[in-house]
Amino acid sequence: MIITLPPPTHENSGKSRKIVAFTFGAAANQCVRSSLIFPAGLRNFRPVPFDLDNSDRVKALHSYRILDSPREREFDQLVELVCEVFQVPKAAISFVEKGRQWFKAESGLGIQETPLACSVCAHAIASGLELLVIPDATTDSRTSCNPFVTSDPKIRFYAGAVLRTPEGHGLGALLLLDIMPRTLTDTEERLLLTLSRQVMLMLESRRISEDRLNRATLLLDEVERRKEMLGVVSHDLRQPLGTIGLVAHLSEEWGGEDAKGRRIVELGGLLRASAEDMQRLVADLSDYSMVEQGQLVMRFQETSAEALARAIRKRYRLVATNVGATLEVTSEENLPEAMMADPYRLLQAVGNLIGNALHHTPRGGVIGVRFSSTGGGLAIDVSDHGKGIRPEAIDRIFDKFWTSGSLSGGRGIGLMVARSIAKSHGGDISVTSEPGVLTTFRLTVHPLETGKSFQL
Repeated sequence: MIITLPPPTHENSGKSRKIVAFTFGAAANQCVRSSLIFPAGLRNFRPVPFDLDNSDRVKALHSYRILDSPREREFDQLVELVCEVFQVPKAAISFVEKGRQWFKAESGLGIQETPLACSVCAHAIASGLELLVIPDATTDSRTSCNPFVTSDPKIRFYAGAVLRTPEGHGLGALLLLDIMPRTLTDTEERLLLTLSRQVMLMLESRRISEDRLNRATLLLDEVERRKEMLGVVSHDLRQPLGTIGLVAHLSEEWGGEDAKGRRIVELGGLLRASAEDMQRLVADLSDYSMVEQGQLVMRFQETSAEALARAIRKRYRLVATNVGATLEVTSEENLPEAMMADPYRLLQAVGNLIGNALHHTPRGGVIGVRFSSTGGGLAIDVSDHGKGIRPEAIDRIFDKFWTSGSLSGGRGIGLMVARSIAKSHGGDISVTSEPGVLTTFRLTVHPLETGKSFQL
């Protein structure tokens, strides 16, 4: 369909005007820009305020490097749960840039961006309010002539909690939409504001992680400065992690036994999982620093392959279930019954391989963990049927701070630490991959026999 929009300029009374029109494709996920002559009119339409082009605000938005970034599971899950908790058909995380409104995550909209003139979030930012609620968009002068109100999808209700930086710049909003007029209760308003602050914490953590890790690539030849940088990363990440944990706790406190209460508890679990992911990054950074200094401590004790297999089943089967995957742990016969090893470090190394597999396994997929004997030692294979690893990348995945090109693809720190753990047990980590078919990481260890000592 063709949506004609008035230009964001002062009205030229009684004259025809050249404006921009947008043709939405059948999939409603892109706009084709064209121009035409449109007669003067639509005098009730309120154009988007011009101060949204404030250079400081736009600069702050770009500093997060979020615009046009790939979809990320944590943001998608949050808006899906928001739809269920607030019982609305549509929700999104929007960012308002010059000329457009872009969605980092959306549920029920089916589009990734809109022209700026269609953005109600732009009015929310310009209002200076933390929360803008429009119970019936057809009766509000800011929205009554909005094309998304006057035509499909015929939005009626809007609520947007502004995503605001610590400096006070409004970047976008966590928004709710409904095709029926409605309002929010005081509790719902507080919850929406709390969740908008959670989104900002996720953005801050994302930016801090990427900024610090980018710095690390420039400090690889300066050991002392690198150690200082890693300390800063750990400190800076722990502070937002504490706040995220508090938000998760509050979400669980607000939960109840009804369907809505259970969803709030589920949302708290999602926030906690995000915090745990960041805590693992902090732990990897700390371990990386110790590896570089030759101080990654191994505490060898008597254990067995079967005990390690049981620990992996207990710790990671539920984790896999929560992301829609299945973890299958199998063991062949005649595994070492008693051996000297560091069970905590081995569990950490295998857990890193499982975590990587979970990131690249689609919902409904299976991750296999198999224990077998090899050359007097132990082999642990972690396999998945995800997108795989390109042949040219195989030799680089263990490089320090190597990235596959996306934040969720990892920075190579965890793999490097896992490989160091394997080598400390006399083994190594290798990988084989047929993209789109099967990827297998093999961790081998040659544990000491009971009664023997080990020198690092």
